[in-house]
Amino acid sequence: MSSNLTFTRRSLSVILITQLLLLFTEIGIANSALILLVVIWANLNEKKVISNGVLNSVTVVAVLVSILSLGTAKSLSIFVSLLLIALALKLCQIPSVMRYQKIVVLSFFTTSLTFLFEQSIGIAFIVVSQWITLIACLLSLQNQTIRTLSKRRFKRHAIGLTFCIPMAFILVTLLPKLPSFWTMPTQNSAKTGLNESLDPFNISQLSNSDELVFRAKWSKSQPLEPLYWRAIVHDFFDGNAWRESHLMFFDTAKFKNSEIDYSVIVEPSSNKWLYGLNYSDSKHPQVNTNEFGTLFKTDNSLKNQFEYKVFSTSVKQEVLSDHQFQHYTRLPIANNMEARKLALALKRQSTSVHNFVTLLKTFFIENRFVYTLTPAQSISDNSIDEFLFNNRQGFCGHYASSVAFLLRAGNIPSRIVSGYLGGKLNSEHNYTSVRQFDAHAWVEYFDGMRWQRLDPTGWIAPDRMTGSILDSDTYRQQLIDNLGFNILGLNHYELLLDVQLFLDNIDYQWTRWIVTFDTQRQNEFFSDLLGQQWLYKTASLLLIVVLALGTLFFIWTRWQIRDKRHKAIIVFETIQRETNTRHLSPINTCILLQQRYPEIQQEINDFKQQYSEFRYGQVELSTSSLKKAHALLKYIKQNNKKSL
Repeated sequence: MSSNLTFTRRSLSVILITQLLLLFTEIGIANSALILLVVIWANLNEKKVISNGVLNSVTVVAVLVSILSLGTAKSLSIFVSLLLIALALKLCQIPSVMRYQKIVVLSFFTTSLTFLFEQSIGIAFIVVSQWITLIACLLSLQNQTIRTLSKRRFKRHAIGLTFCIPMAFILVTLLPKLPSFWTMPTQNSAKTGLNESLDPFNISQLSNSDELVFRAKWSKSQPLEPLYWRAIVHDFFDGNAWRESHLMFFDTAKFKNSEIDYSVIVEPSSNKWLYGLNYSDSKHPQVNTNEFGTLFKTDNSLKNQFEYKVFSTSVKQEVLSDHQFQHYTRLPIANNMEARKLALALKRQSTSVHNFVTLLKTFFIENRFVYTLTPAQSISDNSIDEFLFNNRQGFCGHYASSVAFLLRAGNIPSRIVSGYLGGKLNSEHNYTSVRQFDAHAWVEYFDGMRWQRLDPTGWIAPDRMTGSILDSDTYRQQLIDNLGFNILGLNHYELLLDVQLFLDNIDYQWTRWIVTFDTQRQNEFFSDLLGQQWLYKTASLLLIVVLALGTLFFIWTRWQIRDKRHKAIIVFETIQRETNTRHLSPINTCILLQQRYPEIQQEINDFKQQYSEFRYGQVELSTSSLKKAHALLKYIKQNNKKSL
């Protein structure tokens, strides 16, 4: 038994250390270090008795460390941290089978806590592996293994599981999704690559991240590139940065026409904005549209992965009021004077708004501006002047900021839009993955009738306009240098690209059909499959399936409790019951029957001889003998009815 306890303790220690690795960013370095020290202490002092006083002191220290390191705002992380330290301290107590069984049962709960913070298929695989290890610990504590389990018990559990799996699938898929009765405390660990304030020199940090932002599932084929995923509109320039519009989170009227429809699965983020092409709208109850045609979530930030359906249309015609015109042409009074002079010179040369834009394009091309992911830093108050006339090297943020400034200086309404450009298409499954390094910024200007998109990056780096930046032969190496070693940087190798796409598709299907399968997703799926009356149809189908499974289960249980004795024994005992001779031996029973039924004396005598050979001589009864025994039973039953 001591070897079983050792196996269980070491297995639990490995599971605890795995939990620390998975939850490191949530519970912090101080709590992780403390729990790791306790686990090591428990394994080094496995034969020594540790007093309750020492364990209580460690518990108090753990509580203080959790509160001080995480702060009271992260109540969920404190709760998880204290549960893990409690489990580690349990390992320090005197080992016994009963105590370790309790620890194993508690571990089933603590390993599941990982799903509070992440629900990816990789995490699910790790947690299920931990559960299998815990089951092995329970078997070990009972001195059993899979091989020592009786076939009958194993078969019974396997059949029970066979019934549970389809029932669980039906309950998860068909039953209406009820809203949660409470919400978990909001964590501050969610991340996003965009920012409310767009400084041309801050967006460069996005190229250092390969995190997935969202995936778009196309109802038909992917639209023609370039794909501009609009997220934030910046319409106020303070001299250094472009600020988010104060109208970003005001809901407006919905759009009537739709040119593209698709669904988006967005990753957790600390902000409310969502992503869509052109002017977008959504019928999802938690998604609204503002006057810029960008989407945002109605209830706080994106704490979990979230799927919504999008309808996109081209830019609408509108008229700017005097106040709006002044707002979209406003600039700080005294900075970037050289850029203002350039704008006025181009304004004098131009005959229209479109002509002004053409002259801007000519200026950037003739002066040989360069697109780079590693531009020089600038701390000047005249950063646009410095970029236009000195550095002339930058990426989307530099070009968008400079062109928007020049347009406003030329009295043309303009604003900056930040979001993402392109993405990696999985043509086999028809979805596009967009990552943080695909972040982009461009300009929208008003031509007198409608807002037009203008991307000056395309003037300098036209190959950046299609696909993901990782697909660009020109800029891939710069991105890889910023990312460091990463499997995404090896996508030009065909075999590794196939593996990457395969793993990405598994994660996509898991996210779409498991993680984000909420009420809205359920309604859309079954409405497309069964029509608007899907609820009544699925209710009928659910009833039929439940009745069918119930019937099968009833038949199976009856089959399990059926009389498994030999048919000859069943026939003989039935004869005894019919003739009230259960107190007699088989031979005496047959003698009495011969006296009662002299007309079939020979048949009874043959039955007595064959049954005696079967019971005492282990001679198997033939099929004909069993038929004669049944005929004898039938004759006795008929005579009993006549006597009644």
